[in-house]
Order: sequence, then C-alpha cells, then structure tokens
Amino acid sequence: MTLLGDQLAAASGLMHPTHIRRYNSPAATKLQTYGLHLHDIRSAAAAFEHLTPTDAKGVEERSLSGVDEVLWCGLSVTYCRCFDGGARKPFHLIPQQVFGDDKDGIECHQWLWGTRNMYHAHDLNDRRFAAIAVVLDQEAREFYFQALSAIVSDVGVSHRTIGQLISYVGQFVESEVLRLTMCVEQEILAMSPKDRLALDSLVIDVATGDAQKSRTQKRPAPVEEGGR
Repeated sequence: MTLLGDQLAAASGLMHPTHIRRYNSPAATKLQTYGLHLHDIRSAAAAFEHLTPTDAKGVEERSLSGVDEVLWCGLSVTYCRCFDGGARKPFHLIPQQVFGDDKDGIECHQWLWGTRNMYHAHDLNDRRFAAIAVVLDQEAREFYFQALSAIVSDVGVSHRTIGQLISYVGQFVESEVLRLTMCVEQEILAMSPKDRLALDSLVIDVATGDAQKSRTQKRPAPVEEGGR
C-alpha cells in the first residue's frame, strides 16, 4: 500500500484490512465532489484567519505583498472553485441555492468572484499597477528610471462580512457532506459481501493511478441519490 492507503486502512479500525475498493453511485459521485468543496472552503477559512483588518472599521485597504498577496489569492481561488461550473460540474455550488434571499451574502459572493476573475486569475483591472517611471532634471538631460509594480487590495466589503460568508458556505457544505455520507453508508450496507468484493480496486496513487483514470471517465449525469 501507499502511505495514503496505510492511513486509510488504519482509519478503518478493521483488524485485518486487505481490500480497498472504489464505490460508485450518484450519491457517491456527489459526495466526492462535496469533499473537494469542503477541502477548499476550509483552505479559504485558514487563509482568512491570517488576514486581519487594518483599521477600526474592519475594511482592508492596503498595498499587498508577500504573504498578504498569497493569502488573498488562496482565499478567493479556493472559495470560488466550489462555485465553478467548469471545474466541479454538475455538483458545483449554486449561489442562489446556498444563499437564498440573503442579498448581503450574494453581494459578498459576487465581490469575491469578481476578485478571483478580474484580479488574482487575470490582469483585467487596475489593481495590478505597472509602469516605467522616468525621473528627469529640469532640462531633461539627466534621468533616472525604475520599473514600478504594485498590487493593491481594494476590498469593497467588510472583513467581518467576508468571514461570515466563508463560515456560512462551510456550514452549508458540511451539512450536505453529512447527508450524503449517511446515504452512501446505507447503500453499501445494503450490498452483500460478495458484491462489495466485486467492486473495482481503488488505486491510491493520485499522481499516476486512480486520479488520472477518474479524469478520463465520463461523468455521470446528475440523478436522484439513493440508488446504485
């Protein structure tokens, strides 16, 4: 077994674990996607914990560099990936389903989405500033020049609101993971030992094995959970 396989076997609590199988069903497919959502939201929350407001109102307005830039980038990218229909379809999060009639939540979500698209992932606005500055004497005979670059955070929502947003989405995803976990558990309980052994082996080596296989497989159409 790989290190991850050993850890999985130990976590099972079984006396003599010898088989690791992959289970597939509509509920299982959705659960594994929500597992990715949960990982990303927890990553966003971890990044947010290290971003503290710089003024009494809790609004972040400062030039970013180093760790600050990495934290903001990680927060927006991992958060928005959960809502990305290209990466997580058909089980990506839908803002209207998550936030309902909460206009403040939708507004904060849209700000983070725009930050990811227009700022961290692409240079599509003036938050990234770059220029060649030329300093001249009065007669322009002597000069000095320097390449300038700056990354500016212009947060339009409060630090507290961003934290509440991430926390709310995290709770939404956790509740769905719990519901789907119970559903998949009931499905596997309903199988006979013979049927469980007949499941395909799960290759734990995500770098060269199972991950590559799963990316080439056609994704099942979204259907109601509860059946195999």
